[in-house]
Amino acid sequence: MSDSSENPSKRTRPNEEEDEEEIFKDAAMIQPLMPRVNGKIAIVLITTHGEIPLDSNNEPEYFTLPEKTIAAQLNAVSAGVCNFLSSTVSEIFAKNIIKNRSELLGLLSALPLMREDELNEVLSNDGYSSKIKSLISQFKYVDKATTVAVIAKNLKIASKDDLQYYHHFDKAYQLRIGTTMLNKTYSRKFKDLLCNDGPWDFKITVLTEETPNPEQVDLIQEIEEEKAAATGFFLAKQRGESNTDALAAADAAKAESRSVYLEVIRATGETAVAIASSELGKKESEITSKEIAESLHKKGIVSYLVVDLACSGLATSDFSDLNERETRCISRQINKKGGKKSKRKNKKNKTTRKNKIIRKTKNTRNKRKTRKNKTTRKK
Repeated sequence: MSDSSENPSKRTRPNEEEDEEEIFKDAAMIQPLMPRVNGKIAIVLITTHGEIPLDSNNEPEYFTLPEKTIAAQLNAVSAGVCNFLSSTVSEIFAKNIIKNRSELLGLLSALPLMREDELNEVLSNDGYSSKIKSLISQFKYVDKATTVAVIAKNLKIASKDDLQYYHHFDKAYQLRIGTTMLNKTYSRKFKDLLCNDGPWDFKITVLTEETPNPEQVDLIQEIEEEKAAATGFFLAKQRGESNTDALAAADAAKAESRSVYLEVIRATGETAVAIASSELGKKESEITSKEIAESLHKKGIVSYLVVDLACSGLATSDFSDLNERETRCISRQINKKGGKKSKRKNKKNKTTRKNKIIRKTKNTRNKRKTRKNKTTRKK
């Protein structure tokens, strides 16, 4: 499995020409930075838990990105499907993204400059950048060689989530581009960080133009620290402290949050086991797509690609279970908002067409008999 980080690119792109025609022929597109774009560009890799919250009417929430911001989102699974991701696979994905980072950032830098019809052209007939298509091919190859292959060998004992993922594979990795996004929820517990075998697991990592560092504090922890600082400031003001003291309390709360995070990710052996079974290990952090967008906006990022490798299960407001029909209906509505279109095969329609031909033949014979009878009567 350690060699699989190289195999995908070799086996999924054997005949690809270097001068493959792309939708955007501007040479500046493939540059790491685009001086025409007034703002930063980033790639966001998500490997946490995920779900799509629904309101009381079983409708998902959408939100508009901050002004002059546009995002592309590459989803590993469609709405209603659980994704399966190992630490090995997440590391392969991360390395592939970093390897193609310059070209991807070039595509992202062009997005804010495109008209609506150009954006539609990017998505039509899978006609988006060959680099994106190549990345999807690599992802699907690794996915098929690992998760899909394992499920295929154990179909008789596969769980509902396993089967759903297995039959959904042909629709995996859908690209969406726009200024409106689905407000998805991402989460992790501290004990998840103890279980990971790589630097990319259970994190939301932001790769900007600077050299990426897999050891950096991820976006979830950044927002947790911001919340801790805001709470510390608020409580200090409630106690009647001055602004200076309140700011000091905010800094202390932020530092405490960072200290706990570092304690968890550095834990090994018996210490890690103790944390996993403690209340600290069960502590859960949540972040929404909207919070991610707002955080990136504060950093000055105007165009970004979200590589979402999290689950996309549907979560009702009253925690009730959806039946298969309800799940399909909601998923179709969400998937209509963007992504790859798949051809629909319907055997029932084919049967109907055959029936129509049969009925037409019978009617034609009846008409012929009628004409003969009329002729006979005239004689």
